[in-house]
Amino acid sequence: MADDLEVMLPSVQLDLAREDIGDATQGTDISTLVEAFALADGQTLLVAVDGGAAQSVAFLSVDFDDIAATTAAEAVNVINGALVGAVASDELGAVRLTSDVFGAASSIQVTGGTAAAAFGFSGALKSGSDVTPITQLINRIPEPNEQGVPVSTSLEIEIHSGNGTAPNAATVLVWVDGVLAWDGAVYDPAFSGVVANPDVATLRFRFGPVSGLDSDVSVLVRVTESVSGLDESYSFTTEDLTAPIVTDVVARTRSVVRVTFSEPVLQVSPSSAADALNPSNYLFTRVAVPAVDVVPMEVLPIDSVTVDIYTDLELSFGLPYALTVSNVEDLFGNAVSGGAFVFDSFQPEIPDGRHAQLIEWLPQLNRTEDTTGELALFVAILQDVFDLLLYSVDDWTRILDPDFAPEDFLDAMLLDLGNPFAFAALDETDKRRLLRVLVSIYKAKGTAQGIIDVIRFFVGPTVTIDVFNGGGWELAAADGPTLDGTSPPSGPGDELSSATEEPADAASLGPDESRLLYSFVVVSPVNLTDEERARILSIVDFMKPAHTHLVDISEPAVAAASVDHLELGVSELGGGTVGTWTLH
Repeated sequence: MADDLEVMLPSVQLDLAREDIGDATQGTDISTLVEAFALADGQTLLVAVDGGAAQSVAFLSVDFDDIAATTAAEAVNVINGALVGAVASDELGAVRLTSDVFGAASSIQVTGGTAAAAFGFSGALKSGSDVTPITQLINRIPEPNEQGVPVSTSLEIEIHSGNGTAPNAATVLVWVDGVLAWDGAVYDPAFSGVVANPDVATLRFRFGPVSGLDSDVSVLVRVTESVSGLDESYSFTTEDLTAPIVTDVVARTRSVVRVTFSEPVLQVSPSSAADALNPSNYLFTRVAVPAVDVVPMEVLPIDSVTVDIYTDLELSFGLPYALTVSNVEDLFGNAVSGGAFVFDSFQPEIPDGRHAQLIEWLPQLNRTEDTTGELALFVAILQDVFDLLLYSVDDWTRILDPDFAPEDFLDAMLLDLGNPFAFAALDETDKRRLLRVLVSIYKAKGTAQGIIDVIRFFVGPTVTIDVFNGGGWELAAADGPTLDGTSPPSGPGDELSSATEEPADAASLGPDESRLLYSFVVVSPVNLTDEERARILSIVDFMKPAHTHLVDISEPAVAAASVDHLELGVSELGGGTVGTWTLH
């Protein structure tokens, strides 16, 4: 067996563009490729990349007969340090070699001694006479997954055959978005193009829709070749030339109007001329009279397609307005199109039973004599102001509602209810929550459940309460024989004792000193911070019954830190934390 093997990557002529990088992810498993030739340590591999000059790669410690992950990594480094025009990679203990010029379009021919093998990069590994030439789709323009492709772009594909003879165009079908663009003989009338052979092994199609591609769409291309069984699809996305339009305008309040666009629009800076946040890009026009003129003062983003416009004055209630949007661009620089969008201004809910139309309060004679309509127009102007005043009167009750009142009023409400939890710095949402439950908290004061609920509200964890007082005080007999040696009588005795503990050896006044009568422990399921403990102490002090006592806040045990040094108040002479300490 010769010490040297030669691996040839055939040259493929490229007229327009190199194969896209996506195709270069496939390769040939070198360990399997050279296994039949028993390439041993120290032998040299000669590689000619894409028809170039042979390049020598010496393997000093790589055995391709039994390659492992460690040696595969070494082989990759050796190959990549020696070759030009090919890339080696380590894939699960196998070395794979890929042409970085022609990618999956290339193949490898191995000769050595009397053996020969040929392998295609994207095909199954075969040897000797089992080799089947590979037909592949190469040089696709636009490339697969390419974005922003101009709508005037022509499509181009090449079909390359590994046997050196280009496929017959009659065996090829090409679809574009489900339309059969090439039927094996001619292009569909909606397409125009040419078919050519840039070299003896390649068949090229260059074509495109007569009317161009649509804007901002994904285009799917499918190519089949009946002889080789080739059937491959890929897609790309065309440029966005579609201008955004206003799809909806809604008056949300007296002076806030929400605008929705058909696609995401630029929202970066209110000072940018093409920005949707620029108030000068919006114009409100009265459609009916009388109605007040309004001017946009501020625009705030809601999401990528929605903004809220804040006006300087309240729009006249229930009247039509027209909104014209100009200059605003989408993310691809397309300016908004379309005319004015007509919408109805905000109409507040009218309380049941109210009918306050000023024109109806005028004498019938005055209304009859108003042949020009000037009186009705004048009264309508007054009606606009009158409606706004009525709305303000109706709206004042909102300050009494915890769900709608301004934040300043929330503080006043809590103060009015005697908020006992002033220690907690609450945000606006928590203030509203506390207002809803504060009265219920007062009702639960003095109960274990009340303590648990309030701690959960202000601190978070659901604690439990361990109560010690049990059944309280009672008369009980002492354990053991009486003075005369007889057994003690059953039932209540004549001495004070505690029912909170197991009976002691003798009756005593009061419970064990470690578990005081009417005392309890708050048991937390999680370890607490100093701030959380302080909050729990404040909550318990307010919520507990006056005659009870909080003994402790119990938390999960934390392993004591190992002390490897003398520490005042901890270490002891003669039996310290490390060895035995002796005073000298």
